[in-house]
Amino acid sequence: MDAKRILLVDDEALVALAAEDILISEGYAVVGPADRLESALRLANSEALDGAVLDINLAGDYVWPVADVLYARGVPFVLLTGFGKGLDLPPSCRLIPLLTKPVRPPELAAALEGQIARVRSANRRACRDRSSGGAVRS
Repeated sequence: MDAKRILLVDDEALVALAAEDILISEGYAVVGPADRLESALRLANSEALDGAVLDINLAGDYVWPVADVLYARGVPFVLLTGFGKGLDLPPSCRLIPLLTKPVRPPELAAALEGQIARVRSANRRACRDRSSGGAVRS
């Protein structure tokens, strides 16, 4: 079985390297890291992804456009921040796990795997609902 492909977006080289090491040690294949909004958007739109880890602030640009692309594609993600948890998040991101830097390996792995499992479960329910919707019962 192939490793899950995780987009990594962070503009701080040391943080990105540490997160990449965590993801690789957990058996993920890392796409990126992307350190700017433009490259993150390109990868989010073009790559086959199973999940993502997004730093909220990329050199002064918020990552919300990338989050929107991932959300529309059904790709689960977690958010990272160095600013603490008192941020005003957009409504679409308020239920997404928000981890503070420096992130601990078990915390990152558990949050990401939880998001992946949640989206898979929702997709399975949606498939069941669609497949049973046209059934004729006697």
